[in-house]
Amino acid sequence: MALEIWAMESRCKDPGEDNFMRRGAVLVFLIFFLIFAALSYIYTPELRTDAFSHFLHSVDAVSHLKIQNIVTNVWDKPIPLIIYGVSGLAGLFFARLASVILVLLTAYFILNLARRFIRNMEGSPALTIVFFLLLIPVFGQTFLTMTELPAAFVLSFGLFLFYLKRAYLPAFLAIGFLPLARVECSLMMAFLFISFSYEVFLNKRFANNKKNLLEEFKPIFWYLVVGSSPFVLWNAGGAYFTKDVFWLLHSSYAYLRPYDLFYIIKHNAVTALPMVFTAPALSLFLIGVFSPKEKKEGAPNSLFFVSIYGILIIYLIFLSSVIPFAKGEVGWEKLIAAWNDRNFNVIAPVISLFVYMGVSYIYEMFYNKRDRSINRIGRPFTIGKTVSLFIFSALLILICPTEFPFSSSTTLYLMLLFLFAVVCFVPPLAQHITLKKMGSF
Repeated sequence: MALEIWAMESRCKDPGEDNFMRRGAVLVFLIFFLIFAALSYIYTPELRTDAFSHFLHSVDAVSHLKIQNIVTNVWDKPIPLIIYGVSGLAGLFFARLASVILVLLTAYFILNLARRFIRNMEGSPALTIVFFLLLIPVFGQTFLTMTELPAAFVLSFGLFLFYLKRAYLPAFLAIGFLPLARVECSLMMAFLFISFSYEVFLNKRFANNKKNLLEEFKPIFWYLVVGSSPFVLWNAGGAYFTKDVFWLLHSSYAYLRPYDLFYIIKHNAVTALPMVFTAPALSLFLIGVFSPKEKKEGAPNSLFFVSIYGILIIYLIFLSSVIPFAKGEVGWEKLIAAWNDRNFNVIAPVISLFVYMGVSYIYEMFYNKRDRSINRIGRPFTIGKTVSLFIFSALLILICPTEFPFSSSTTLYLMLLFLFAVVCFVPPLAQHITLKKMGSF
């Protein structure tokens, strides 16, 4: 009955209880920091891994102030290179700690976004950061010096600034740094600039009684100028050093995959999702993606859900369409970006938000006092839909045995069945027993 306790906690307004929850949150983050710090210290690097190569390149570039290398190194990327280079001057352990800190800050941003915009999550305990930290590639890369999780930090920080702090200019600027963390994030940057601009326009439109279009577009124009400046200056710096205006395009090591309909249907970012999740989390993610969305009571009107759905769709299409390896390697046409689970870390903040939505949907089905599902259609239909998603997630695991890391274990399916048994049958049974007892008095 953990969700019932959760609901009681969320309704509690006692300041002392708030302080207790705050101390609990600090304790949760501290425990995870100590766990990842220990892993950072005891993990022995393999000298040929990408993480160790990123570390060596970063320290070399920063210690010798190789500005050209910092600007034009598309593989190491400027932001991770500077972060790991500066912290790595004190050693590999400290570079890894920098990654751990960025990941925990990302978890903090996600938790607060979930509490603000997702129904029933306002009292979400800090322990739910496991929805992000225990994604398989996130947990495995948190204490390594890779480039995907710094990009996830920049993305979550931009969303946090825009949707929670309403700090529009800093939010545009933060999102403008996305391509400097991962080049493929240029697509997300463009989309978020459009989404942010439209929301700012709507807010100005409703606030401006005179309906002065010029006054409404003027701040948006400056937001876009400031926001795009990191990307523009980076390109200009690269063009200066390489003497090539299209240096970024020519430095790319990604290619569009060959067209093969059958292979595209079988191998894409969706069928690769089992690499990212444990079985229960995969099911919660699917429920969150396909569950209807209602505006949370008290939450501001915004395009928050439009933004996160857009990010998810854009990046999944990218992972399904691109091969990030030089042509000529054996089996090159099969090496799509989605085959590498760590590539999902870039949008791990968004993925974990959908897991929160899945939890919210299940909570709404069984614990809401209004006794209705979130889509207002009725509990029987909702249970049927949930069971259908469970079956779909199980089939996805079955047809992707090489992608799912635990597919050979029967424990996987028992765990999945147990989750839905608890969710679908135990709460209603417990409520029935409670009501029966109350009726006997």
